[in-house]
Amino acid sequence: MFGALPTELIIEIMQHAAWQFVADDRPTVVQIAQTSKMAYQVAAPILYRTMFITDKNIHALRDLVDSLLAQRVCSLVRVLVAYRSFKLSPVIPFTLFTGVESIIGHCDFRAPSSSGIVSLREANVTFGHFPQEVANLPPSARRTLTHVMGCGTETQGEYRSDPIGWCNKIMAVLPALTHLAFELVDVEQYFGANEDFDILIFERVLQTALANKRLEYVAIRIAGNFCFHRAEMELLMRRLKNPRVCIWNDTRPLNNWLAEDEQVVTDAVCGRSVWTKAQPLHITS
Repeated sequence: MFGALPTELIIEIMQHAAWQFVADDRPTVVQIAQTSKMAYQVAAPILYRTMFITDKNIHALRDLVDSLLAQRVCSLVRVLVAYRSFKLSPVIPFTLFTGVESIIGHCDFRAPSSSGIVSLREANVTFGHFPQEVANLPPSARRTLTHVMGCGTETQGEYRSDPIGWCNKIMAVLPALTHLAFELVDVEQYFGANEDFDILIFERVLQTALANKRLEYVAIRIAGNFCFHRAEMELLMRRLKNPRVCIWNDTRPLNNWLAEDEQVVTDAVCGRSVWTKAQPLHITS
């Protein structure tokens, strides 16, 4: 189908569409689709597999929910990349994205609109709101979700009050879950370690997760201000002595949350994630 298009041109078009969609107030997918029917038929399957959700285009997307053209184009999307520095979690109109398989960045699944998802493989959830978020996903999406990532420093909900029960609920609600990741991320500050992080709670969560043999892989990303916790994290790995736990020591500068947003987009474009970067911690003694 794409034999007539040079590979270099395809890559250039995809990159342009991705970055243009980040900056545009109105979804580029619809603008391009309206320009040429032939362009839509030929380029759409490769142009729109990845879509970026920002504070600029989220409102426009909501306005397009009833557009048949928008539904046709957005149904081709397989990866959603959502900026994570929203003051409030964006309520994404998932009824447009029935074919989405992977959601990178923070999304709020508690909205009824999440019922539009048919099949989901990877998602970033708010652990403090679990399982309310995942409960709003249709059963088909819950059955296919294999990779879940979330903040490992939650200060609310069962994650903190009952970490063992919380972890068991995740495994019960998501029968296909095999990969679980925790993000220990905070902006760089001058006063030292993150005061909200409780290593003992985190250890209980990890122990409970690893006790379930269905989990093949538990990944931890340490970034920004959490560099101060790397030593105690290594001690924790020594206590666990489990090869299924992998760590990504993300040493990139993180001075503010806008920088984190930029990293999310860059990682999505490059195919970089905690799943690809985390490595076992080699313990010598």
